[in-house]
Amino acid sequence: MANHMPSQGAFTFYPCTTQLTLYFWWSYTQMIEDNSHPRLWRLQADASLKKLDLETAESSFVRCNNYPGIQLIKRLLTIQNDNLKMAEISAFFGDFDNAEKLYIDADRRDLAIKLRTTLCDWFRTVQLYRMGPGISDQQMEQVWTEIF
Repeated sequence: MANHMPSQGAFTFYPCTTQLTLYFWWSYTQMIEDNSHPRLWRLQADASLKKLDLETAESSFVRCNNYPGIQLIKRLLTIQNDNLKMAEISAFFGDFDNAEKLYIDADRRDLAIKLRTTLCDWFRTVQLYRMGPGISDQQMEQVWTEIF
């Protein structure tokens, strides 16, 4: 009868995933270095991003060869407002509703509109345009053209 148990390498990911999110993840850096794997570095990068530890996140993204993550770090370093940084991080992880909420809370409706335009979410773009002043007829016409 064949042994259907996963190899020991498969067990490395689960404990690290839960430990990175539940405990202080920086104590696991040595374990990740000893068992170097791109997925482990990505987990550390994700955990450090959520804590706004950009230095560790950049180092981890470099080690797992994640170029979009490195670009995100460079963009985050130019942003001063922590709410805007968290919005960018939420968008990076695909949580677009939270990113939009953070943009609006930071009084940056223009960035929320840009996000929804990039996602081609035209109906939500119209709703965001109607939330406040400062929209031209040309912008609204462009959005309606995209819808129809």
